Amino acid sequence: MNKVAILIPTMNRSEFLIRQLSYYASVNNPHPIYVGDASDEEHKERNQSAIEGLQSQIKIHYNHWPKLNNRQTNLRLAEMATEQYCAWTGDDDFLVPGSLNECAKFLKDHSDYRTAQGKGILFSLQNSGAYGELKDCGAYWARKEAVAESGSKRLLNFGANYWVPVFSVHRTVEFCNDMQDGNNIADLSFDRELTQGYLMICRGKSKFLDCLYLVREGHNQ
Repeated sequence: MNKVAILIPTMNRSEFLIRQLSYYASVNNPHPIYVGDASDEEHKERNQSAIEGLQSQIKIHYNHWPKLNNRQTNLRLAEMATEQYCAWTGDDDFLVPGSLNECAKFLKDHSDYRTAQGKGILFSLQNSGAYGELKDCGAYWARKEAVAESGSKRLLNFGANYWVPVFSVHRTVEFCNDMQDGNNIADLSFDRELTQGYLMICRGKSKFLDCLYLVREGHNQ
């Protein structure tokens, strides 16, 4: 088993975080989970109570960091992780534990690759919130990878066929390096969606594995 640190930042969305943690408990997830919570006291107490009830089933490292923003939380969680591999996820998304293991195994056996991922699904609910009737469900991404030998070729291909490698499995040390770069950029969307994604692809190849890897929730807002 190649354990992967699952990194989850959250703020004032306890129903989403609890839903995700309950999912990992229900599928006997073996990977350690690192939560960085910037919530107010009400959501903090809900999260802590739920985590206390789940700790016998899954390993959760909970941290309450109300003064950190999303980017700072991501980096701090990665720096805390003792596992060689990590994967970032939003508090409303789900990673498939078996696929995390397969991606980490690939990276272990292929030092010339920097990231690995499988297929992604996108779903939405009829109403806002963490629970309710399903509205839509379809592909988020299918075969996404960057296997050209040169960084310049990967960059051009990535720009023409964009996806989000932040969700991939990374070597933890490399993920920390990518998170540190761009820390002075004020626009968080530009930082995560562009700076980090392009850096990751420029710095190393990314492999697609034929497995269900990620389930994302879409929101109207």
